[in-house]
Amino acid sequence: MKKYCIIWGVAIGVLIALLVGAMLSFYPLIGMKVVYREIAFCTFIICMVITNCTHITISHMKKQHYKKEMAAYKFFT
Repeated sequence: MKKYCIIWGVAIGVLIALLVGAMLSFYPLIGMKVVYREIAFCTFIICMVITNCTHITISHMKKQHYKKEMAAYKFFT
């Protein structure tokens, strides 16, 4: 159930970011044509989603590794 919350959170966050970007005409990316700004903004959002998902995955892997280490430690002591 928790993994679905993460997926829905990421999906809603991306949609909100796209809507805010569209309302501001992709303002942070000045100096380009509107189409290029939109593509650059979407690329930025995709990079942020990949980074956040990678961070979540690594943190879960570290927690599982720590739990296994502690179980092994308790088993041998």
